[in-house]
Amino acid sequence: MKRTLIAVAGAAVALLTLASSAFAWQSRIEGMPRSFEAGGAGGYYFWHDDNGLHLWTTDPEGVESHYTGTITTDGAFEDLSLEHPESDDSATTNGAGTLTFDLHTFSGIDGLNFKVHGGTKVRLDLHRDGHQTGVDHIFLGVYSVHPDHDPFTVTR
Repeated sequence: MKRTLIAVAGAAVALLTLASSAFAWQSRIEGMPRSFEAGGAGGYYFWHDDNGLHLWTTDPEGVESHYTGTITTDGAFEDLSLEHPESDDSATTNGAGTLTFDLHTFSGIDGLNFKVHGGTKVRLDLHRDGHQTGVDHIFLGVYSVHPDHDPFTVTR
């Protein structure tokens, strides 16, 4: 009986380990970018941590940018909130799997915080001042890696 319980417990731990790794986001987006600071390199900073997904923006002193875009998922967006919102910042979900945003950023921080329920991917289509954002202005995860192109998709 004791061996059976140990075997069942071991199988349960293995199953939970496999299940949790199956729902983990790609390692390239894990952790807040070390390079991120208010007034730092202008652009988008995207990462995942224990609180969900984050897409924040900043610009150097004296620079103003208008950040807009669409984020889509095969799941549903949850717990959407704005980071340091001003009256001209907005984000809305249009149905379960589409999120649009409009942020006006100076040398401070603006951004979005959200979670994805039940989805396996997130696609980001990012614009800055009315143009597709160059990948050198998109920083992913703790190491601030750049995507290959914009739009881009991350999976779990």
